[in-house]
Amino acid sequence: MEKIALITGGSSGIGLAIAQKLIGTGIYRVLSVSRNKEKTERALRQFPELEGRLEFLLGDVSKPEDCENIAARIEEKYEALHALVNNAGIVTWGGMEAISNEKWEEILGINLSGPFFLVKALLPML
Repeated sequence: MEKIALITGGSSGIGLAIAQKLIGTGIYRVLSVSRNKEKTERALRQFPELEGRLEFLLGDVSKPEDCENIAARIEEKYEALHALVNNAGIVTWGGMEAISNEKWEEILGINLSGPFFLVKALLPML
């Protein structure tokens, strides 16, 4: 039986590598949340062998409504979720003086609130 895994930030870097490993087991179909459509398209062009096993969902985990919409789409199409990797994260280089208040709120939204909002929305399926 195929299992469904969701990875946030899986269109590049560590998230994409995790997706490849999970798909490589032959057990998982991987869904990945990304805010950037171009990065998702680039990932599929770069790794065409993932086509059909990796599906991207556009959304921003820092927004509770996006997390609820993601959960609804997964429940409607797959009915269950077997694994979740909260990988999405952003960083800004430089000291505190280099980070604006707006950027700080964005960092907290994605790195801290995002996993909370997503787990809360997905909990009934996990």
